[in-house]
Amino acid sequence: MTAITPVALGQGQAVTPTVMTASDTIPVQSTGRYLMVTRNTTATPLVTTVDDPNSAGPAGAQAFNPDIQVTTPITTGVRATVLDAQRFRDPVTGNIALTNTGFAAGTTAEVYGPF
Repeated sequence: MTAITPVALGQGQAVTPTVMTASDTIPVQSTGRYLMVTRNTTATPLVTTVDDPNSAGPAGAQAFNPDIQVTTPITTGVRATVLDAQRFRDPVTGNIALTNTGFAAGTTAEVYGPF
């Protein structure tokens, strides 16, 4: 598991991409939005599942899973996803939890925020 530390917004900030693993976390503040950018240079699509521990299902629902999935395509794929801390931050750990499939040495992420 790797922690992907958000880069504060500003002028000329240095950004170091983090190599993704099977499960990663993003330590965030309790409010604000964050921009996650995933990049994939491998021959396998990267599928990132963002855990949503805070949304409640509608009354009477038999199944409810509010997690979101982002697929970053092969070779030169790039995806940008806005994450709202109020929805995705685990109140116990203070992190946003990510689960990745198709990850390898050529799959990286950067996170910017809060904004």
